[in-house]
Amino acid sequence: MKQRHLPVPVDPVDATAAQFRHVFVNEYGASHHAYQWAGVMDADLFSRFAAEGILNPATGRAYAEGVLAYGAERDPSDLIRGFLGRDVTVQAMLERDGVT
Repeated sequence: MKQRHLPVPVDPVDATAAQFRHVFVNEYGASHHAYQWAGVMDADLFSRFAAEGILNPATGRAYAEGVLAYGAERDPSDLIRGFLGRDVTVQAMLERDGVT
């Protein structure tokens, strides 16, 4: 069955393409979740630039002064909420990825 989805012939004793064990060991699942959530925040932050103009100086300044300037001093959710004027949503990521 997996041969349909692979570009090269499958070795009959190779089952690595069908395994998901790596997702559940060594905290990979938590890391993957964090990586995906970073993508959600990235897309949502960019949505303001897309709406106001990618090169809009006021938007860039608001991002630099309201998000980047604080680094790890404040909760990222608070910084993003201040920049977007709302909580983060997955909608921008879904649109970027062509899901909606």
